[in-house]
Amino acid sequence: MKKKTKKLALKATKKHPVVAQQWEESERGWGVRPDGASLHLTEEDRISYCKDHWNREKKLNSSGIVPDEYSRERGQPLVIDVDAKIYKLIKESKYGIMLWQHEWNDILQGKNV
Repeated sequence: MKKKTKKLALKATKKHPVVAQQWEESERGWGVRPDGASLHLTEEDRISYCKDHWNREKKLNSSGIVPDEYSRERGQPLVIDVDAKIYKLIKESKYGIMLWQHEWNDILQGKNV
């Protein structure tokens, strides 16, 4: 006798590949800690986003002295999949979007932000 099985209809969610760059915050006297991630459509957008970040840092701190607190890239970029909602936000941005650490953790765990 054959066992009857139920077919489950799973909602397919389209995923979009994007480039992710993790960031860390350095704070004098406290050390270094994770500081979220930026998401980009392309590697070129990631590079432009990072250049813009450092240009803003130079304007804020024209003395050239290392500030007490700043964010910097951490590690190599990753290619990850995001849902349509996040992808739309990235597409609407200049070079990408920044996620707080808890939002980045949610993406890594497969949760919607």
